Amino acid sequence: DFEHAFDALPNRRNLLTGAEAWLRAGDPAAARRALARARARPGELSPDLERAAATLDTLILQYEAGPARP
Repeated sequence: DFEHAFDALPNRRNLLTGAEAWLRAGDPAAARRALARARARPGELSPDLERAAATLDTLILQYEAGPARP
């Protein structure tokens, strides 16, 4: 899985890709853990990765809120 890929090749993009995969699999808690792990690495995320992380944050919130109701 993507978390093990990160262990083998420490690249934050792997963790963000993993977060997206966890969310698509219906596990927002695992997605949040992957995002937190990406953000916990020394140094800041690049602007592109920070935008991707912010998008994932929004998608997780939307997923947790459930389907939109009229």
